[in-house]
Amino acid sequence: MDLYNPVYNLAIAFPQRTNVATRATQQQTGLYFQDQMKWNGFIFTGSVRKDWVDQEIRTTFNFPNLPLPTLNRTTVDQQSFSALSYRVALGYEFDAGVVPYVSYSTSFNPQIAGQRADGSALDPREAKQIEGGVKWQPVGSNALYTASYFEITQTNIPLADPLNPGFFIQTGEAVAKGFELEGKASLFEGFNLIFGFAHLDTKVTKNPSNPALVGNRLANAPANTLSLFADYAFPLGSPFGGFRAGAGVRYVGARTDATNVDCIPAYALVDASLSYDLARLDPAWNGAILSVNATNLFDQRYFTSGFYTGYVFEGFRRSVFGTLTYRW
Repeated sequence: MDLYNPVYNLAIAFPQRTNVATRATQQQTGLYFQDQMKWNGFIFTGSVRKDWVDQEIRTTFNFPNLPLPTLNRTTVDQQSFSALSYRVALGYEFDAGVVPYVSYSTSFNPQIAGQRADGSALDPREAKQIEGGVKWQPVGSNALYTASYFEITQTNIPLADPLNPGFFIQTGEAVAKGFELEGKASLFEGFNLIFGFAHLDTKVTKNPSNPALVGNRLANAPANTLSLFADYAFPLGSPFGGFRAGAGVRYVGARTDATNVDCIPAYALVDASLSYDLARLDPAWNGAILSVNATNLFDQRYFTSGFYTGYVFEGFRRSVFGTLTYRW
């Protein structure tokens, strides 16, 4: 239809309005074992897990405007999976509180949300990761700093099916490499700071269903993310004793879609919090804290990746909520 000269009475032959109803059930059972051992400064951690999964997806397709009754059908896809995943890690603790470490882990994650256009279930997502880094907790302080590098290889990542809206295809394999910096510390009495930065480089390495995507960056995977949050508890002897105030910023870098054609801009959001210890009003209320939290404080307009290629969603607007917490 011509946007500037629309004609509304065009005849459309057999509009393909499709009704799809899906009922999915899944049962997962797992056995898990972990152990950590320390010897002469060495720290060894090992874990192993065995999973069994049974799932059924029943899908009914209905094409009410197509004179093809053979398309109206119900499919039932039943599958059973089992997998063994594990993790091993080795670190060494120096006297200064420095712990270099290295780890290797595998994972298994069945996927019940969504299916292929033919009604079949998605294959479980699997991954393996190698990571190395260093942790530092200065002696005599509650500060903790971490720097790490990682490489993750994932298989069976679900993507929106470009030919069949509402359904999925799966990426054969993707590799993510990057590093993280994290820290939390009390810089002085009552003042706490939490910092995090991550850099991520992702690439699709295998995709039998759509070879054109090989070499592309993963959809909705920002290259850089940053978070910084600080809070301050006022001294009890001050006029504001009992109050704790905090604020922080969350930054998410630019992202792209599966085709790497469209770009979703970066955004930064400010959050804030204010709480009061009600025991300052009455000792009988010890353990009760009243707090008010705000996310996206300045009501920044931003976008997140949509389900379909070429579509985005509006991000959450300013939200303010109160909480009353009691601990004993």
